[in-house]
Amino acid sequence: MIGRISAPRVGLFHASREAWTIAIAFVAAAALSAAYLMRFGPDFVDVTTLLMIGERVLNGEPLYVEVRDINPPFSVWLYLPYAYLERVTGVDAYIWLGIGLTVVLSTSLFALNTILREGLSLEAPLRRTTLWVIGGLCFLLIPTQFAQREHFCVIAALPFLGLIGARLQTGYKPKLLFALIVGSMAAMLVILKPHYSIGLGLPLCWLAWQRKDLRYLFVPEALAIAALVLFYGASIYLLHPEFFTTMVPIAVDVYLLKRAPITALVPLVTLSVVLPILASVWIGTTRDKTSPLVSVLYLAALGFTAAYFVMGKGWMYHLLPASISAFVALAIQAFSDPASASSASLIRRRLIMIGGLLVIMVTLSLKDVRPNQIPEQVTLLKSEPSIVFVSPDNNVTIPIAKRLQADWRERDPHDFVGAIAAAHIGQSSDEHRARLEHHLSAELDNKAAHMARIRPDLIVLDKASRQWHDLVVSDDRIAPILQDYKAIATQGDLTYLARKDLISRTD
Repeated sequence: MIGRISAPRVGLFHASREAWTIAIAFVAAAALSAAYLMRFGPDFVDVTTLLMIGERVLNGEPLYVEVRDINPPFSVWLYLPYAYLERVTGVDAYIWLGIGLTVVLSTSLFALNTILREGLSLEAPLRRTTLWVIGGLCFLLIPTQFAQREHFCVIAALPFLGLIGARLQTGYKPKLLFALIVGSMAAMLVILKPHYSIGLGLPLCWLAWQRKDLRYLFVPEALAIAALVLFYGASIYLLHPEFFTTMVPIAVDVYLLKRAPITALVPLVTLSVVLPILASVWIGTTRDKTSPLVSVLYLAALGFTAAYFVMGKGWMYHLLPASISAFVALAIQAFSDPASASSASLIRRRLIMIGGLLVIMVTLSLKDVRPNQIPEQVTLLKSEPSIVFVSPDNNVTIPIAKRLQADWRERDPHDFVGAIAAAHIGQSSDEHRARLEHHLSAELDNKAAHMARIRPDLIVLDKASRQWHDLVVSDDRIAPILQDYKAIATQGDLTYLARKDLISRTD
């Protein structure tokens, strides 16, 4: 009788202990994420840009009319809840953002746990080790891109890849609702940037090829992605027609001209994708063969890498889906086999290897960090100053605006449209040159009208893009406005101008 009673109690104790461990880990991850974003968030320019755009949208400024972003509206919508929560609670949006990212990662790991347990019959110790390593990799891989759009969306897409791998490896058939949820999460990545459909599509095609059945192309999780992408496209057309009439022509005529040289793309891919895949393949040589799940993750990493080359910008966050997929493949290869479970020294060696690769990734990402130290003369001038930037670099404009808590009301977060158009006019065909001249004229018109209307407290000139700087300051409408300003500080390529009457009041 005692034995019959004690067994459930022991099981309940262990279940309770595991639940407490998960709860504590969640709270710790959310707290650390929030603290990290509070400290460094203003320098994560895309994250901060979208939070600031969200604030303005909540103020009633129409997206793509009074405030613009080159991306479709999902990028803004993704961060809008955090801007709203800051408004209604008074708690900083970066704190909510850290909590939100932790919720997304926890949901993804929960779904992966289900797949590893039910679809692949992975034993609890191996499953826990694998999931802890995957969670750590997702948080630590590229710290300077923390809470970036791609960071959110690739974490959400991982269960889709796990489910495709389980279908391929064991013929796993999940419950319909679970498959639809997994597909809905993965849809975030395709909605964010359609190029990433290559990374999800290759594993799906591989599944259909291996099973020799085209019906696998239409599994519920894939249909969920297709349905949500179509719904999103219709939503843009209905809610934001200005995206098609205003932003698409700019993207086609101007934005696509901004491409990094291939010599800048290849080294990043080698270090953040090829290296972990090679490490994974090396570990796999100790087995009879690589598991289908790991192969699916290899294919996803290669597909996301192809998308990275298609986009061609060379920005590290565009490579996040490829890099995270490659590192997750490495984690599963390293910790999901019986050999690793029976050898503590083997686990330690593999953890050291993955840790070494992480150090390389972190070092690589930190090379792009450029702290924005604002001169004291500027910070003491006025609280929450109105500000205008003459700079095509959002690494300059956004951190300064955020750290000054400035009243930023420009239509665009930077002048990239005008600067790129000016740089390529002389290299274009007659037809394309006419379109670039139109965009350049529109940007200068808007800049002049905005500066004349608001008479900002501060104007920041960035000479790093000399051609654009000279065009703006020599414009017939802008040059007279600048006569009412005086330089109060110079730092590198940046010159801070303050309105003369404001300087006289503070003297």
